[in-house]
Amino acid sequence: MKSGLLDRLVAIGNKSSDTNIDKLNQSLLIYIGLALTFGGLIWGGICLYFDLPLQASIPLGYGVLTLVNFIIFGTTKAYKFARTVQILISVMLPFLFQWSLGGFVPSGAAMLWAMVALISMITIQSTMHNVFWLMVYVVLTVISGIINSKMAAYVSYVDIPEFLSTIFFVLNISIISLCAVGLNIYFVKRHETLQKDLKSSEKKLTAIVEYMGKAIINVDKNGNILFTNKKTSDIFGYQEQELEGRNICDILLRKTQEQKNTIMRKDVTYIRNLLLNINQHSGKSKKHKIFPLNTSFSTIRIEDEETFVGVINVA
Repeated sequence: MKSGLLDRLVAIGNKSSDTNIDKLNQSLLIYIGLALTFGGLIWGGICLYFDLPLQASIPLGYGVLTLVNFIIFGTTKAYKFARTVQILISVMLPFLFQWSLGGFVPSGAAMLWAMVALISMITIQSTMHNVFWLMVYVVLTVISGIINSKMAAYVSYVDIPEFLSTIFFVLNISIISLCAVGLNIYFVKRHETLQKDLKSSEKKLTAIVEYMGKAIINVDKNGNILFTNKKTSDIFGYQEQELEGRNICDILLRKTQEQKNTIMRKDVTYIRNLLLNINQHSGKSKKHKIFPLNTSFSTIRIEDEETFVGVINVA
């Protein structure tokens, strides 16, 4: 498969509003589906070769269900739904395949494929979802242990050569290891690349902000200062690192005394009104000098949190 086609495939669920992390998670989901489909084709082909069509239908069916899921994902862009469907079939079908072959030994512990899916998807799910699917895996493993003797009795009706179990064990251990390590290497490398790109973007943004020659400040909804530039620190007499984390009410004053109230200083409604509805403030320097200021703030969203960005000028 050409890299261009593969790139388009892993991007089928991308939306214009997706962040780089969103795109990384979605691409990892696609790679997990492709890796397990590859394993399913091998297992299905082996079963067909040894005249086990019923058993072959399970790993081959995984590929079909994955294809359908990816088509729906590409059409609807519903990532959470696609992720749930993919992990559901990735956990359930290996157990069904193991049971159909007669249990742990005849199948070469095919259930380990479900663990590959769980390990690979740790980074793209919340802790709660990871714990839930881990419990599902544990329950299915316990059930497999309970019914293993019955499955072993069933295998007498299925013509599975003894050496085939050995083949399954070898393939399971080798291919599963390759898939698990390969997927995690991919994710780590991609994450490192995104981190480098992010740092590069931050440096460029900082250079642009400093070049503008205006005092710029970024404040969260609780009034905590997230970012300032050198011009801002010059106006108030603080170092930039001294301002970051400080409450905006320490340096931006109203004429009333309400800012002395520690509760009011953290009130979201008060902070919003202070920044958006008032353009003229008094500034307070590190040396407690009071001076008039003109401000202009607007709201932006950073990681789904509303923050305020403003330009400050000495009146």
